[in-house]
Amino acid sequence: MMRRVREEHDDISEFVAQQDENNKSSLTLKIGIYGWRKRCLYFFLLLLLVIIAINLALTIWILVVLDFNSKGIDKLEITDDGIRLEGVAEFRETVRARDISAIEGSNLTVTSSRQVQMVAGTSTVVLRNDDIVIETNNFQIRSPDRDSPLVAVTDGVLTVNADILEATGTRGISLDGPIEANTIRAHNKQQLSIESASGRMNILGSQGVAVQATAGEVYIHSFEELLLSSSNGPVIIDATDVRIQLPASGDTVQPLQDIYEVCICRNSGRMFLAVANGTNNCASQQDMCT
Repeated sequence: MMRRVREEHDDISEFVAQQDENNKSSLTLKIGIYGWRKRCLYFFLLLLLVIIAINLALTIWILVVLDFNSKGIDKLEITDDGIRLEGVAEFRETVRARDISAIEGSNLTVTSSRQVQMVAGTSTVVLRNDDIVIETNNFQIRSPDRDSPLVAVTDGVLTVNADILEATGTRGISLDGPIEANTIRAHNKQQLSIESASGRMNILGSQGVAVQATAGEVYIHSFEELLLSSSNGPVIIDATDVRIQLPASGDTVQPLQDIYEVCICRNSGRMFLAVANGTNNCASQQDMCT
């Protein structure tokens, strides 16, 4: 009886041991990746390594081509005040900046195949092939040596504050409206000509008008009438030699020693010459005043 019980116990122990080995083998088979899954994993890992290598190579190539350094990119230097560029820069779109200046000792050149347009607020400057257009409310040209602007345009008024405004063109300056100036004079060793081609010319001075020729003559010509008027005071012609060409009367009498009388009509103010002799004088030539 005891022997039988022992044999059954041994059989049970052997069965339990066999079950434990089966359980261990089954657990070992469930852990890990085998077959096509393992091959796919290796393929993806290899592909990831290739992509990383390509990205790293492209990054190094970009750094070498653009010449990255601690200050910027190649000739483009990033500073505390902004960006400094040595060389030529090409912009495809709009450039917005607070200040654009050239490097000290060099010129700043802005070129475009079509036009260059600069906009600041409501003011616009357009540079085209054959013209320059400036749209602004107030236009000024300043000099660093002067406090006031050299040229200012405000509300249709052009103001020039230069000490000397010089025109060197062969045709001079043509103006549709009035001009105000303290002095108008010709360039050295040249003639000064002021004319109105198809209108009337008025020369006004609140404290007087002075016409002087320091080394030449003054010539005033009018197609119709020349009026010298003074509201309060005389009209003075001061010269060492005053010559006035006046029309002579129609009298055929020969003058004595080439001497004439200067006659002035009271009503019209017309001046003419009459022969100076005993019988012919201004009174006898009243038909010249009609």
